Amino acid sequence: MAITKSISNGCLQDSTVAGGAGAYNNVSLMNALSASFSMKNIDVTTFLCGSTVYPTRATGMQKIQYSASGFWDDYGDTNGQNALMDNVVEDIELWFKFLYDGTHFLKSRVEIDGMDIKTTPDGTVDVTFSAQSTGAITSG
Repeated sequence: MAITKSISNGCLQDSTVAGGAGAYNNVSLMNALSASFSMKNIDVTTFLCGSTVYPTRATGMQKIQYSASGFWDDYGDTNGQNALMDNVVEDIELWFKFLYDGTHFLKSRVEIDGMDIKTTPDGTVDVTFSAQSTGAITSG
């Protein structure tokens, strides 16, 4: 059974520095952000002779599914949005730091698992993308 919680409306930063160390850059022009947590509970129940057995569970695999949408401008945002495309095209290591209230954050290595770039008649370029965490998740 998966447990899911969503957080919306924050600031997304990314980094291509190995291990998630170093400076993070804002991903500009995003107008909707979310992070959904999923955890799998694993049954670790053991049986003891002559004892009443109650189910015991431990939280196993945890992941965050990030999604964002906004306007695309990788020429104007050469650090933030460009790092997204580098992850898609060149498989460059990518880390997200999601500041959900401007101060507190979730941080994890991610892989972009979907991106949709769409042009509109008024000349804007819209983007929607999603990314999935691929390792440990930290908060602060």
